[in-house]
Formats: sequence, C-alpha cells, structure tokens
Amino acid sequence: MPRDGTKNLIPINQRPKEEQKKIREKAVIKSAEKRRENKREKDSLKNLLALIPNIDIFLETQKNKSMFNMLGIKEKDIPNIETLTDLKLIQSALNGDLNAKKYIDERLGKNPQLELKRRALDIEETANAQRQNLDERKHSLARQRLKGEYDIDLESGMICDNIDEEEDAIE
Repeated sequence: MPRDGTKNLIPINQRPKEEQKKIREKAVIKSAEKRRENKREKDSLKNLLALIPNIDIFLETQKNKSMFNMLGIKEKDIPNIETLTDLKLIQSALNGDLNAKKYIDERLGKNPQLELKRRALDIEETANAQRQNLDERKHSLARQRLKGEYDIDLESGMICDNIDEEEDAIE
C-alpha cells in the first residue's frame, strides 16, 4: 500500500514531452556524476592499496613474523598494503572466521549458489539443444516419409529405405 506522499506522483509518461526530457537529462547528469565519483573512490583505494607500508610494524609481533615465514615472505620482500590485508584476511579465515572464508571464496569466484545456477543453466542449455535436435530429426523424418523416400519400422524404430527394399526384392 503506498504511503500518503506517493498519491500525488505523476508517472513520467503522463507528463508533457518537454518535462519528460528535462527529467531524463537530470537523471543522466546525476548518473554520470555518481559513476565518476565511484571511479574516483575505486582509483583512490587502488592507489592506497598499492602503497608500501613500514614492514617493521607488521614484524613486531611474533605471530606476524611466523605467518610471513610460513608463507615464504622474507623481510627484504616488502609486500604492499593489499597483500598485507589479504594476509590478514587469510589469517582470519584460518582462525575460523567464516565471513572471511566466504569473502575469499567470492573474490576467487567460488560462490556455491552461483555454481549451482551455472550448472543448472548448462543442463538446461544441453536439454534445449537435444530437444531441438530431436525436433529437427522428427521434422526431417516426416518430410522424408511424405516424399516416400523412407519408411520407419514401428517395432524396431529403424528407418527403412523403400527404394533399396524394392531393388533388393527385384534382385
């Protein structure tokens, strides 16, 4: 049920053409501004993640040192911030944080629900292709039967060539 404030709204297609055009122009401008803003934020985050931090801060704790050693990262190999956040994310997942594990799986494209949907679509596409192939074969057989070129043995389901049978009978 609409709220009281929505009763007075007029659908855009019921407004005058000039007004529709102005509304659409405003929407296009706002959309472009929002896309630019999102791009700036994304670029800014990428630049920040690419920065090289002071690695000594991360190596202060024994836990971080052992994690770096376990992964084969030496002190001279200075990772960027993105790598360090990924390491912390992995560390959280290893400590039992299921949300971290889920996030890692999603970033790697391992979403079980999406996989099931993809498999269902693949199966559906295969079934549709098989149905189409069967329909084409039925249509082809029906045309051949109408032309009298082939006959089908209903018991065995085999296609018999009428012309060949007549020639065999003659010989």
